[in-house]
Amino acid sequence: MPLVTPSQMNALAKVVEEGMITDVTIINHTTADNPFSDDEYVQETVSQRQTVKGWLREVPAGTIDVV
Repeated sequence: MPLVTPSQMNALAKVVEEGMITDVTIINHTTADNPFSDDEYVQETVSQRQTVKGWLREVPAGTIDVV
């Protein structure tokens, strides 16, 4: 037996869609070798960029001495 019925899932989907009001840009990131150090760096792949409506949740950053 499913946790929610199909009609309940449709009702939940409608509530979620109403909250998707923020423009969110999705960018495909890849990592590459950094020629100047042993660390890798993030390289943006612009060909995969897409903007959609979504929910955006900001996570507050701690203070630098705590992080």
